[in-house]
Amino acid sequence: MKAAMGNELEQRLRNVPGFEEGRRQRENIFLLGERIRELRETELRISQAEAARLVGMEQPELSRIENGVGKRGPSYLTITRIINAYQDYLRQTDPTVHVGLSINVSHDNSEEVAQNLLTEG
Repeated sequence: MKAAMGNELEQRLRNVPGFEEGRRQRENIFLLGERIRELRETELRISQAEAARLVGMEQPELSRIENGVGKRGPSYLTITRIINAYQDYLRQTDPTVHVGLSINVSHDNSEEVAQNLLTEG
């Protein structure tokens, strides 16, 4: 019975304008956080607290980013700060490693995504 009610609710939500776009954006925020955590764990091999210190942010903020928590996700400025700090750290420990992150935006919502990236989040 609960499963049937859940499926019915999901169907109703899918008919709400913007629901699918919002779901995709949430998924992208989650994937971005996963990539940032993966870089920290596999390339930098440092704790979340140490990474937050390098970036100049509080550890709970980095935790939220890595876990994809938040309505909009991190701003472009925040992502850039993280990547730059990670790259600087790697240059000091292993000058042959380069860190990068590619962000792809579909054309149909690129203006909205650009606004979100330019807004400090």
